[in-house]
Amino acid sequence: MVADDFRSAYQWDIRPQHPSRPAWFREWPGGARIAVVVIVLNEWESNPWHRSRTMPTTYHHKFDFLALGGREYGVKHGIGRILDVLDSHGVKSTMVANGLVAELFPETVRAAKERGHEVAAHQWDQSVFSYMFKSRDEERAALVRTLDAIETVTGERIVSVGYCTPGCSDFELLAHGAVQGLAELKYTFDAVYEESKQHPMKFCYAVHGNWGGTPGMARMFDGFLAYARGHEGVWFPRCIDVAEFWTAGSNA
Repeated sequence: MVADDFRSAYQWDIRPQHPSRPAWFREWPGGARIAVVVIVLNEWESNPWHRSRTMPTTYHHKFDFLALGGREYGVKHGIGRILDVLDSHGVKSTMVANGLVAELFPETVRAAKERGHEVAAHQWDQSVFSYMFKSRDEERAALVRTLDAIETVTGERIVSVGYCTPGCSDFELLAHGAVQGLAELKYTFDAVYEESKQHPMKFCYAVHGNWGGTPGMARMFDGFLAYARGHEGVWFPRCIDVAEFWTAGSNA
């Protein structure tokens, strides 16, 4: 009975308890041994709040103008700087955008699309996370609204994608500073690259306009791309490229 409860809670019918690599998956396209995926997060909040700074106990509202300033910096300066770094290395990314940012700052989403990047849905409003929805219908309505907003700007309707380890996010590295952050980013990449001698691996770097788009952090990102591109067998796909490769291999 306990085992059945675990299977239900962890959804092991769709999330295998002991996942295995399919026999056909021996390498990435072109014989690459590691796929480096860059996720650019283009976000906006209807009610900004700071996640790492404790607000005073006497505060009267949750609207955080410092957090708002950070979001403004991201869409006005950070996103453009990140796209410029990607262009300089010829690397294409997946931009995950809130529906709200696509509606308020469509030029940032359109710029990514015009430069050859994929644009995908990243919920409607960064103030509301998936676990805050009261029903599936409410969550679905927010997702549909997001897709509609992105389709209006890009002309394409793309579903949301996920990103996870192994890899790093700029938020994790921010507190260490750009110099030490680059060292940690290289160190983690090296560990994944070393394991890719045994089997193909995927490495992800997630960069936010308001954090990773500052001059120092953008230089760190530039340094990482130069470092990764200096290795043999590295493929820089968008998420849609990975999905299409995986679908083709699974159906072969």
